Amino acid sequence: WLGVVAKRQIMLINFDEWTENASSTMQAVGQFLQLSPFTFRVHEAHNTHIARSVHVGQAGSTNVGTIANHTIESGLSFGTHCILHEFYRPYAVDLDGLLAEYGYPLMRWDTASKGGLICPSRYRYWRHLKNVP
Repeated sequence: WLGVVAKRQIMLINFDEWTENASSTMQAVGQFLQLSPFTFRVHEAHNTHIARSVHVGQAGSTNVGTIANHTIESGLSFGTHCILHEFYRPYAVDLDGLLAEYGYPLMRWDTASKGGLICPSRYRYWRHLKNVP
């Protein structure tokens, strides 16, 4: 799509930037879409794993302040986190190359560490690991 659709018609948003400052990110989205000034309701998060339910009566949004207590990442062991980092690393490199080719800023996700620990190189061979902590 980046080769077919004009750059001025595509806006890429770094999810980490959005979660750090949803207000300014949504204002940038509004400007990109040339919307009239609008105050986005960024205190609610939609489409989160907390708000998903088979129960029709459940609200479709979650208070942003409660999401940090229910992150999926917090349930991953350090080893699993590092394996996922190594698994997705080639795709992240490809994405960075594609974004650079079309003049977009790189995403710069820091997935090589968790909780102050840096993933050791042994996880590069994740396909051969057994009983990962």
